[in-house]
Amino acid sequence: LWFPTWTAVLSYDPAVGPSSLQRYDLDGASGNSGGAWDAEVAPGASIGVTVVDRRPPGDDPVGTLLRDADTAMYHAKERGRGRHELFDARLRVDISSRLEYASALRRAIGNGEMSMRYQARRHCGDRRLAGVEALLRWTHPAFGAVPPDVFVPIAERTGRIVEVGGWALQQALAEVA
Repeated sequence: LWFPTWTAVLSYDPAVGPSSLQRYDLDGASGNSGGAWDAEVAPGASIGVTVVDRRPPGDDPVGTLLRDADTAMYHAKERGRGRHELFDARLRVDISSRLEYASALRRAIGNGEMSMRYQARRHCGDRRLAGVEALLRWTHPAFGAVPPDVFVPIAERTGRIVEVGGWALQQALAEVA
């Protein structure tokens, strides 16, 4: 299914009030959304909001607004359907660092940065050994130890989770053998 992506920009002057509303189609859409092959569709909205009160010298105000609103929208999508998020400069840093991690993750297996650690699983009552849990770890030369709650979601979003999971399974089996 295809749904259009668009942005509305409202110009506002406190002395006058709202002065103009412009719609920008971000994906070349004609604005015609219609049905999808006679299927019932329940569209939702994730909204990114940004506010600019000053324009830095040499800045492209429309480009900056669109980029920041887009960043806030994707943050809203990550947090769940039907949400809105106000852009904050920390979001830009967060997106930038995730892109760095995603780029580094592509090379992590080949560079030998992934490793397995093992943790004993014990019965609660008598503390007998019940098994062993295999834990995947990533140590990057510049980032240091990257926690699984950081790299696993990135692997899922970038489609590398199957490769990473496959490597972890093969490595654990090889180390047990």
